[in-house]
Amino acid sequence: MFDDLNPQNKVEDIFAAADSGANKIPTPGSDLTSPKFNSSNIDKAKIIYALGGVLILVFAIWAIVYALGKSAPANKVVNTNQATTTKEEPAITPSAVIENTTTTQKLPDEVNPSAVAAPKDSDGDGLSDDEEIKLGTNPNSPDTDNDGLTDREEVKVYGTNPLNADTDGDGYTDGDEVKGGYNPKGPGKLYQLNK
Repeated sequence: MFDDLNPQNKVEDIFAAADSGANKIPTPGSDLTSPKFNSSNIDKAKIIYALGGVLILVFAIWAIVYALGKSAPANKVVNTNQATTTKEEPAITPSAVIENTTTTQKLPDEVNPSAVAAPKDSDGDGLSDDEEIKLGTNPNSPDTDNDGLTDREEVKVYGTNPLNADTDGDGYTDGDEVKGGYNPKGPGKLYQLNK
């Protein structure tokens, strides 16, 4: 028990040193080894905890302000006759994005080359019906002169007449001369190298 009257049981005053000025924090430029400064009397842990608490409080306030800013409605429409209302934008789902990227727009026929029909080639000889009409060949026969060469081969490859079976008039048909390696447009071999 505490007995205030008995000097042997007297409790030591722990704040006596504070009153004497022994625990004062030194001012800039003062001597830290002065007897007035006693580093063991300063509770460094309390100072560190206090500073940490202030930093945590500042961070907490910032986090709250940031969270409130993020949760605020993005688009507000203010009507002078009514209170503020929120305009909701439709959510974009991944399936909607995929749908939109795979959708193709159809172009007019004159612009879209795949929509333009290939020229008609009734006999399949490689010349269009329009080309055969201009040349005077039969658009329904791949070899109009029956010489063994198609109308396209005669016009675009060998340069012979598709209406004449023997272009050079030597008695051999253009097809026979090409098969034998001879020139269907004149004398000599078809692929003769000049010496």
